[in-house]
Amino acid sequence: MKPRYIPEPILTAFHNYERSKKFVSSVLSIDISGFTSMCESLLPNGRSGMEILASELEAIFSPMIRTIESRGGFIADYAGDALIALFPEKRGMKHENLTYLAIAAAEDCLAWIKKNELRQTQAGTFKIGIRAGVSFGEAEFYIIERALGHQISNYFGYFFCGDVIEKSAIAQNDAPPGEIKLSADAPSPKSCIAVVSKEFVEPTDADLRLFLHNILIDSIPRGEARRIVSVFGSSRIN
Repeated sequence: MKPRYIPEPILTAFHNYERSKKFVSSVLSIDISGFTSMCESLLPNGRSGMEILASELEAIFSPMIRTIESRGGFIADYAGDALIALFPEKRGMKHENLTYLAIAAAEDCLAWIKKNELRQTQAGTFKIGIRAGVSFGEAEFYIIERALGHQISNYFGYFFCGDVIEKSAIAQNDAPPGEIKLSADAPSPKSCIAVVSKEFVEPTDADLRLFLHNILIDSIPRGEARRIVSVFGSSRIN
């Protein structure tokens, strides 16, 4: 797993002085079930429990990330035990090919989870599951400058948005466990040669410090547990 992962399109756009971009893409939304019970069982073990949970997250997500990147996709966002991957349009590629790449990546991820669904840990054995949704349409991203307190700093964030991302999440929520659901308006998938992406290049330390807090870059602990209050909000960009 790449905890210090910054999508290549974001870094490329930033260094080209672009702060937003629209592009055609298929979107894959994946949700992993079973982590809640694992986390609740490991929390009482303190730091050692968080180390085990971090190792499990890495062991489960790393193969899926490699599969997604091998199909020409990238990770747009993590949401706890879920992820969103985008497969942007490339020159000469048809729209149905983009749908195929997302579904092919999803099928590989489902097969891997099914083969490794029983997770042996010091806190016991846990069973994980997976379901996925795929959509197609226009996505966009924005790079924004963050404020620390009331001061604007050279500290940036980014986010991906568009109805296509919401549709992939809806399809994923509607998918039965262990299956993939394609959104109704996505083109039927058409087989194409898998895109073998170049090996992921780690962002430079300077790049990391533009987008990530120093704690995430410099700290040694791989995990931490805190009691929090979560607030979810949404907005529409016109």
